[in-house]
Amino acid sequence: MRIVVFGALAFAVIFGGGLLGFLLSPRLPESYNDAGTRAVVTTAMRTVSLLSALVLGLLVATAKNKFDSNNAQTERFAADAMSLNLPRIRRRLAAADANSAWRNQRAVRDVWTDRAGWRKSRSVNLARR
Repeated sequence: MRIVVFGALAFAVIFGGGLLGFLLSPRLPESYNDAGTRAVVTTAMRTVSLLSALVLGLLVATAKNKFDSNNAQTERFAADAMSLNLPRIRRRLAAADANSAWRNQRAVRDVWTDRAGWRKSRSVNLARR
């Protein structure tokens, strides 16, 4: 938030200074409008614009560094959370394997027992009705 405020403040000061100079230029004496004075003002304005570009560049670089550090912290937190969750995932996979083995064993038992025959005959009887 502070970075945005500083950027807006820099923009307002630079734009306000240019607007003030534009509005005051007709009120200046003629001696201030000769070629030498214009060259000095042009050089000063180039310097100010160069410095403002440098400041804005540093502002962008600071924002990028802040983003990169926050991104690295988020990635580190996610990796830590995943590593803490890994044993739970392994237990869940082992339970899923045990459940599927139990279902397979139950299916085989049902095929070879009388209950499977009762179910088949029951389903056939229901289909006839």
